[in-house]
Amino acid sequence: MPSRRHGGAFLINYPFKPRGLATAIGSFPHTEARLALDLIFQTIPEAPCWPQLVNRAAEEDMIAQFIEGLPGVVWLSGDRRLFFNTDAPVFDEGIVHFYEKYLAVTDGGDTDALEAFAITARHSEGFYAFQERLWFRDDLNDIKFLKGHVTGPITFGLGLPDQEGKAAYYNDQLRDMMVKSLAMKARWQIEKLSEFGKKTIIFIDEPVLTSFGSSTLISVSREDVIKDLTEVITAIHDADGIAAVHCCGNTDWAMLMETPVDILSFDAYAYGDSLMLYPDELKSFILRGGIIAWGIVPTNERAASETAEGLIFKYEGFLNQMSSLGFSQETLRVASMFTPSCGTGSLSLSLTDAVLRTLHEVSTTFTG
Repeated sequence: MPSRRHGGAFLINYPFKPRGLATAIGSFPHTEARLALDLIFQTIPEAPCWPQLVNRAAEEDMIAQFIEGLPGVVWLSGDRRLFFNTDAPVFDEGIVHFYEKYLAVTDGGDTDALEAFAITARHSEGFYAFQERLWFRDDLNDIKFLKGHVTGPITFGLGLPDQEGKAAYYNDQLRDMMVKSLAMKARWQIEKLSEFGKKTIIFIDEPVLTSFGSSTLISVSREDVIKDLTEVITAIHDADGIAAVHCCGNTDWAMLMETPVDILSFDAYAYGDSLMLYPDELKSFILRGGIIAWGIVPTNERAASETAEGLIFKYEGFLNQMSSLGFSQETLRVASMFTPSCGTGSLSLSLTDAVLRTLHEVSTTFTG
């Protein structure tokens, strides 16, 4: 990434210049995609996303939404039980079929084989309603990017057990399939959304990484996290997409910045100071063109009382801290996006409305 100094500060030539662009994290509390999309296109029209409707059906839970195509997965939607059954008679045959389809896509460039990794309407009403909304728009010129998402491989693998109740992430064979499946589901989204002529940003959601380094994740190594995320990120890049990693709490940000991710998304409202604990890694990330998605709008009851001006003031304080690394304010502004601090799926409809409308005001105030 070309960079130069001006007046003692770094100036960077960004190929992707969000400059205050706003988008949302995936989950919404609505049970009707139409209502969620009305809010989305009103408040984040430049980078709209498809909504994960967690209250519509158990199939839209962040693990269940991405299980299709994985061999041996048992899905009992009535009691929301979900697990790998590696003892199933067809499990070995399913593995062969899985890798045949995967290699047909990655080695053979077979876009038809990519359909083996599709997310069906049963598991994502929001994705198909999003496509339909875009098809029927008379004008797409106001849209700069389209945004999709996929559950991250560590969160997914630790949240999906085998038949004995052990997290599938600790089974090397299952882990490899899960990582590759998620990578292909990200690629499938980009392929489907590419027909609208816009770049797609895929957020890889990794909430479990808030526990990285604790006893909860004692068996998950730093190298494993970087390797698995890099595989998904690389698949996004291979499909000409933009890759983001989102973690809604505090974590080892240096670890995430060691991956080839384009956008680092985090809860800046609660943890905005935490990035400054990694000055060298943050400097390298910005110098290579990395973007920060500031989750500046809280996804709790405070959203109803926060103002755009107050949140921008908070953001400016973080920028002042980052300026100590030698970057110009202009560089940091160009490299900034705004989001809610997390998904809104657990909030009420009215509070979700407040979060998205405040986000819209933050973005328009910043860019205006």
